[in-house]
Amino acid sequence: KQKKTSYAYPRKWSFGGNIGLSFWNNGTDILIGPKAYYHVSPLFLTGFGVTYIYSGVNDDYIDYDQHSFGGSVMGAIRPVEFLQFSLEYEGLYTDRKYAYKNPVDNTQYTESFWNNALYLGASFVSRNVSFGMRYDLLYDAYRSAYSSAWSPVIGFYF
Repeated sequence: KQKKTSYAYPRKWSFGGNIGLSFWNNGTDILIGPKAYYHVSPLFLTGFGVTYIYSGVNDDYIDYDQHSFGGSVMGAIRPVEFLQFSLEYEGLYTDRKYAYKNPVDNTQYTESFWNNALYLGASFVSRNVSFGMRYDLLYDAYRSAYSSAWSPVIGFYF
């Protein structure tokens, strides 16, 4: 009798997310994004998350302050144990304030808007860790809370 092999998958719910902190040229970036995942089967998982991003800089040229918050929903498929493809929608409400520091015009500008992102991703998976890349199909360089349409994905599932 031949033994059927199948790989184990996490319990029905797992948790993870994103966290980031960076300091650069009188600027600060903070990202907090917890996520929950529901494992429908060994091949398919879905999930949701909340996101908060702060970005600010105060130097000789500009005083800039941005807060973005919102949520996301995603689905992922694992056609083989070590490979995951994902699709994720993220909607972030952004409140941005900035003033250029110059003697002619030091007016403070404010704007608030929704930014939508639709990410296609591919990751390699090993047990409860994944790493790969994702691409935002709706990327807008002026409105996005991120600096590029491409972003790395490193996931931990607990």
